[in-house]
Amino acid sequence: MSAQRRAALPSEQLRLLLTDEALSANLLPAMTDEERRALDYMGEAVVEDAQRWSLRSSLLDSKLLIPVTLINVVLSPHSSPEAVATRVRLSLWVYALDDLFEADSTEFDTLRRVVSECLSVSAGPLPAAGGAAALTEYGTLLRDICNNLAHHASWTASQPLWTGLLVRLLDGMLYEYWLQRRYAAGGCPDVVPPFDEYLFHATHSVGVPLIWGTSLATAPGAFASLPVARSLALLDKCGIVVRLANDLATPLTAYDGRTVDAIRLQAWTVQSRDPSVTHHEALTAGKATVSKLKEAALADLVRFMHGAPAAWGPESRLVRATQLVVDFYGEHDCRSWMLTSLTPALGSSPRRADSGGVVE
Repeated sequence: MSAQRRAALPSEQLRLLLTDEALSANLLPAMTDEERRALDYMGEAVVEDAQRWSLRSSLLDSKLLIPVTLINVVLSPHSSPEAVATRVRLSLWVYALDDLFEADSTEFDTLRRVVSECLSVSAGPLPAAGGAAALTEYGTLLRDICNNLAHHASWTASQPLWTGLLVRLLDGMLYEYWLQRRYAAGGCPDVVPPFDEYLFHATHSVGVPLIWGTSLATAPGAFASLPVARSLALLDKCGIVVRLANDLATPLTAYDGRTVDAIRLQAWTVQSRDPSVTHHEALTAGKATVSKLKEAALADLVRFMHGAPAAWGPESRLVRATQLVVDFYGEHDCRSWMLTSLTPALGSSPRRADSGGVVE
């Protein structure tokens, strides 16, 4: 019997993806020549950095490394590998935080502590490394990210706005935490939570405004030279589109008693108007409504950027990355894409790294 094949590192998987023309044609999303050159140039180094960083905590999911790197390269193909690597770290942290908030076993006291220390870490002054024992893993990882962000020349001016985006992320996740528990029974409630209320919070809990905003915060003069209100409005519009696309990616068969999202809220609205509608019929109608809302939100985002001045270069990348994420959600799940797409070619799933990196 032959020995079992060693599991491939995500960086090795990416190398295969970039060098095998057939795999690239079948698996990579549609990319411009500029974006593909940027991925060829920095992709492997960024993934290697994330591999090494993920060793610091079991909270970080290595299956996300390649899709998250693809998205962040497209978000700013002219950024340095170090800047992209920091955003990839942030993306992994957001996923880990989302897992904590969504876990059935998570108590509110745990969330209270994590939220409090994340706000403290982000607002500065940053805790000294020697004080790491006092932080949870989430706070320690965020401190690493903030330390890297502080190396950018634009960070001093951008930090207050970035911290505001982090507050909205945490607020949105807390809202969803309580929403899921308030309606855990799953039946149509007497009073359906307002859809606009959900979207206000869930636009930020999806993480896009914070991650896209980090791209602006580290771009030379982006927040300083452009209208802040317009930039924040753009981040909100991107977040709305991705939130709706994210909810649409949930198959109807996956809805259980605790899942409350855009589709469930629209389904409850249908049932509140006509109690004779079945659960499946309501979900189907809700999904159709959310699909129309997503297309309208995407069209609104494109209109918002139409005719924008040339100085809005970094902002135009936000729209492009949003469209890429929407297309990706329509075909893949970020957590399973690597396993279903590249495992047959490599013979194994990703393993955790033991070396390599860009950002210290």
